[in-house]
Amino acid sequence: MDQTTRQKASRAMVRLANGDREAFDTVFEAVWPVVRRFSAQMIGEESMAEDLAQQTLLKVFSRVSTFDRDADALSWVLGIAANECRTHLRRTGRKRNVTVPLEYASEVPSGALTPAEEVEIGDLRSGVMAVLGELKPQELETIVAVIYESQRPRILPATFRKRWQRAIQSARDVWNQKHEHDS
Repeated sequence: MDQTTRQKASRAMVRLANGDREAFDTVFEAVWPVVRRFSAQMIGEESMAEDLAQQTLLKVFSRVSTFDRDADALSWVLGIAANECRTHLRRTGRKRNVTVPLEYASEVPSGALTPAEEVEIGDLRSGVMAVLGELKPQELETIVAVIYESQRPRILPATFRKRWQRAIQSARDVWNQKHEHDS
């Protein structure tokens, strides 16, 4: 998905979240192929990926009113897809060591990485590590607990979700401060 399509999907998601049902087709056409590929990459089974992608979109459309109008629609949708896939893997007792790109909006490379791609990934990894190094310990603990599905603090789920939201916002803020000059 190119940047223009991604922005169009986000605008349509905002319209849909605000009750404009005519935006449904635009959102569906933009996110379906990406969610489908994402699920296939995480699960490794074509037929199950199709089912999980459908479950994801059912959740997306049933929860669209909770969509943060300032957020990126694709990131929100892929977050739901990742949860669906992880839940499926947990329920089936399967483990899958798959690295899903942070920016899944582009096609998944079919072969080895080019030297330019390796440099780009290294730069991105360094940038992420720099951001994580500036977060508060509780924010870092929360992000690590979510990403690695490790032991979560003994707090209410709603409190943990709020911590997650705040930790991600802090990470975004640090990233934006570090990369202001790139814009």
